[in-house]
Amino acid sequence: DCVLIHGSVIHKSGRNTTQAARTVYTYHMVEKGAVWSPLNWTQPTEKLPYPSIYSN
Repeated sequence: DCVLIHGSVIHKSGRNTTQAARTVYTYHMVEKGAVWSPLNWTQPTEKLPYPSIYSN
């Protein structure tokens, strides 16, 4: 299954009440030059910048 959620949508998952792990893969996309909130939990750094997926 795949779930796509717009960044402005408030969302969460309920507590996992089973013994099985919930494996997730998170992929964030932002436009180059977008203003990234300093309050966001994930931040690009010089050591670990967000990679480009294509170039013009």
